[in-house]
Amino acid sequence: LMRRVFQLVALGAVLTFTAAADNIVLTFEGLPNADPVLNYFNGGQDGAATGPGPSDGVIFSASATAFISADDGGSGVFGGDPYGNTALTFLPGLGNSTMDVPGGFSTAFSFYYSAMSQPEMITIWSAVDDSGTILATLTLPVTGNGNALGNPTCPTSNDQFCPFFAIGVDFSGTAASVDFTQTEGQVAFDGFTLGSDVPLGTAEPGAFSMLGLGLASLLVASRRQRKFQ
Repeated sequence: LMRRVFQLVALGAVLTFTAAADNIVLTFEGLPNADPVLNYFNGGQDGAATGPGPSDGVIFSASATAFISADDGGSGVFGGDPYGNTALTFLPGLGNSTMDVPGGFSTAFSFYYSAMSQPEMITIWSAVDDSGTILATLTLPVTGNGNALGNPTCPTSNDQFCPFFAIGVDFSGTAASVDFTQTEGQVAFDGFTLGSDVPLGTAEPGAFSMLGLGLASLLVASRRQRKFQ
């Protein structure tokens, strides 16, 4: 019985991690400070000629810029990023603020964000360049200035866009672009996750929940076996 429980736990963990591997997760760690992301996630280069990056089929407009936290030597006024020390924002005045996925993605979209002073919104479209049919919109509530509010995870004056919160939206159909125009200069992002309404890449709650359930089952089985003996 104990051996069988171990097998079930292992199978459950494998299945969960395999499902997560089907999602595309974009983090911006390793990119230079104040760096336009551009084609980096399409197997190309960013504005600093870093690359080639991963071939995820994702292209960012010129306004999409990676910043390293000022706490870590960059110029980004954010903290509490769950993925590390680099986050993304869309700068105003540089045309459309868009993430294009020409190959398309379905089911859901999610990320971590911090919106310091006003609610914002993103729009998911069926075609590239913010065109076609609107598949979903997602309002991003204000999260506040974590340092000014005395949040212990935001201890320095640099930690204004802090902390980050997870948010996501489900939709039907196939999406090919996401419009961030209404977030320009007002929101810090990280962990863009295509295909899941919960951002992935830092921890896999489903896998660890299943592992915990399996271990609990193992404990119960072990106690029952000792009681029987």
